[in-house]
Amino acid sequence: MLKLQDHSEANNRQESDAELVEHYRQNDEEAFAMLVSRYESKTLQYIRFQIGDRMLAEDIMQKSWVKVITKVDTFNNSLVFRSWFYTIVNNQIRDAMRRRRVKKAALFTDGERKRSSVGFPEEFSVESFFEGREEDPSLSLERSELKKIVRKRISRLSEDERTLVRYIYFDGLKYREAAERMDIPIGTVRSRLYALHAKLREVLLPYAA
Repeated sequence: MLKLQDHSEANNRQESDAELVEHYRQNDEEAFAMLVSRYESKTLQYIRFQIGDRMLAEDIMQKSWVKVITKVDTFNNSLVFRSWFYTIVNNQIRDAMRRRRVKKAALFTDGERKRSSVGFPEEFSVESFFEGREEDPSLSLERSELKKIVRKRISRLSEDERTLVRYIYFDGLKYREAAERMDIPIGTVRSRLYALHAKLREVLLPYAA
């Protein structure tokens, strides 16, 4: 079970980045929230400068933090977290720019997006399974099956995690509103969502191969 701390204690933590990473490895949720708080704003500005697209920048930011979660056990404490993190960010930026170039090139061919073996776009997003977006009506059957898998995974989440999913994706609350209702810092809302996306992508990625 992830450990929650008093808001003032979490906001005033003075550990180094490497120490926060180590605490997060020990399931200290607020340690990860502090890392997000330290880097999110400036990193988002950096990505927007590189990409020039706010929504795409936010997507890259999300994917970068999900990558941190999934790769945290590979982080060497002798390294500087900032450099390690920005390597992840820059890789995500390059991937996004490559996908954008491929997408533009496709407009000059048959306009068909490349699809995976189960028939939905390579660039699927976790949000689409909550928000009900369908890229193509012909994909309804496959995505219906995947939604069942996602719902089953959601049913295994903790009560707090399910509550957050409901507030953000079904009730449409802003992060700050969800934070107020749950009486947690907004940074914790963000870090929990990144962690949730990582969990759900573990379920979805085998179907996108």
